[in-house]
Amino acid sequence: MSRSERLTKLQREWLGHLRSCTQSGETMSGYAARHGLVVQAMYQAASDLRKRGAWGDAKRARRPQKPAAFVKVSHEARPSGAGTWRARLPNGVVLEGNDTIGADLVKMLSAL
Repeated sequence: MSRSERLTKLQREWLGHLRSCTQSGETMSGYAARHGLVVQAMYQAASDLRKRGAWGDAKRARRPQKPAAFVKVSHEARPSGAGTWRARLPNGVVLEGNDTIGADLVKMLSAL
């Protein structure tokens, strides 16, 4: 008898939701909202199923990773003096360099 066969009907239902959520790549809160579920109940079910060995870290490790978000550079990098340059991105990140900034680098930064 497998671990999932020893679960109650309700536990198997929650396990199904957790698997679907993982496969969809959604957050638990997003999945819960879309399916009319209480997100805290999902977290509680995950905790309970984890303790029973039916839902574990190995399963969560297979969750598809979303690609990293990139911020479009909306400000042109400007020379800041004596061979150094500085570019401040809209999210507050500052890029600095000690080389001459060329048109190719400004173009690349603008394309991000």
